[in-house]
Amino acid sequence: MPPEQTQEQQQNPVVEHRANTPRERELSDCYLNSLLMLGRCAAEVYPPIGQGVHETLLRLRRRLAFDPQYRSLTETHQVAEGMMRDFGRRAKEMLDRRTAESDHILQVTSLTANLLAARDRSYLEQFRETLRRLQDAVKNNEGEALCREVELIAESVKRTVDTFQDDSKLSQAQLEQEIEEFERRRHSAQTMTILDANTGLYNREEMQRRIRISLRVKQQFSVLKLSVHDFSALNDQLGQVGEEQLMKLVAERLIEQVRPRDIVGRWSARVFLMVFNDCPFANAESRAAQISRWLSDTYRVVTKDGDVAADVHVTATATEPHPSETPDDFVERCDALSPMAVA
Repeated sequence: MPPEQTQEQQQNPVVEHRANTPRERELSDCYLNSLLMLGRCAAEVYPPIGQGVHETLLRLRRRLAFDPQYRSLTETHQVAEGMMRDFGRRAKEMLDRRTAESDHILQVTSLTANLLAARDRSYLEQFRETLRRLQDAVKNNEGEALCREVELIAESVKRTVDTFQDDSKLSQAQLEQEIEEFERRRHSAQTMTILDANTGLYNREEMQRRIRISLRVKQQFSVLKLSVHDFSALNDQLGQVGEEQLMKLVAERLIEQVRPRDIVGRWSARVFLMVFNDCPFANAESRAAQISRWLSDTYRVVTKDGDVAADVHVTATATEPHPSETPDDFVERCDALSPMAVA
């Protein structure tokens, strides 16, 4: 059975409405398709964060299609607008960083070209001077005097060659360092994501970022932390692959409990974190009990290595920010929370 109704649901019972007219259905379909298009565009424009936008808009779209009421439409609009604004800001920040990196690469390339050109001119002049000295030595000396002068010139040439080699090694090392740093930043940008690869929920970094934003703008919210236990038999038979499949199944059920304005993410291997916006702490505690009971169940995990029934027990705890806490303090406290069994 699904969890009990929330306080918000009890205070706002669903009211039966008349059937939508054809024009209203057309407008609704148009809006739903617009959400889908926005999500696809975001995912194509900048996949690292656009994929998260796409997944969230798909969830909003499904929820609105299921409950096409004015309240749902208003909430969906607010969440979608805030999400697209955030996406636009973050995409612009990344574009600005890439533009700055391109400018930096251009500056490094230009500086390197100028330094190499100046160095080549310097060494070319030295070799010309050495050649002139050699010609003068041959013209003005003979015998032992010529041999001595040639030895001096040879020593000079050797010093020049050694200095040239040292300069070349230094220049090469500096260029390799710049290239390595650029590759590191490029790889970091390519692999950055806001979603957990297995469950499709927000990852820990994105959850922390959103919590910090909520604290900075003084958004009222409560946090619910859930831990998944008691499936050792699954690990014995299917190992890590089976555990990841189980966490995906739990996440799919958990996402059903999230309102459009709330967020849920995978905090660690067996722990989920939910952020309930505009939710009093007392209500969050009630939801912790409801959701933990709703998620505690027998899950059937199917992988190529077998089919196992896993009896899962979920514990939960809730908290809210303290007025005197810094964002770092609150994130650290969230990390230290130990979900306990809820009656």
